[in-house]
Amino acid sequence: MQNPFKNLLARKDLPAGYPVGTFAMAASPLMAEALGCVGFDWTVVDMEHTPLDLDSLVRMLQAVAGTPMLPITRVPWNDTVMVKRVLDAGAQTVMFPFVQNADEARAAVAACKYPPHGVRGMAAMSRGSRFGTVK
Repeated sequence: MQNPFKNLLARKDLPAGYPVGTFAMAASPLMAEALGCVGFDWTVVDMEHTPLDLDSLVRMLQAVAGTPMLPITRVPWNDTVMVKRVLDAGAQTVMFPFVQNADEARAAVAACKYPPHGVRGMAAMSRGSRFGTVK
């Protein structure tokens, strides 16, 4: 499976020569969609510093899905349960705040990976698996 964000970082043919993005600090799907339509390559959908909940996150991800812009979901904390829910909601790139040491970094990675390399559970009928259609 390809990682769209890593692919974006490797591109050299972008108008600025590198990916350009911004933070989506308002819980507004319309604003997020507009950012994607005006040429930003990525946006951070920030759940740490905004009142975004999972329902709001899904609406933001749905709005951005119709644009070429890639969303990065910043979780509020390095919490395994929250990360699993964010991934099941459809986030593909996750940013972790306040990771202070190697153990915390390993926990963040484990939350994103399936066993035996991680602790993420399989949810075949979630938005993150495109409702069971991802192979």
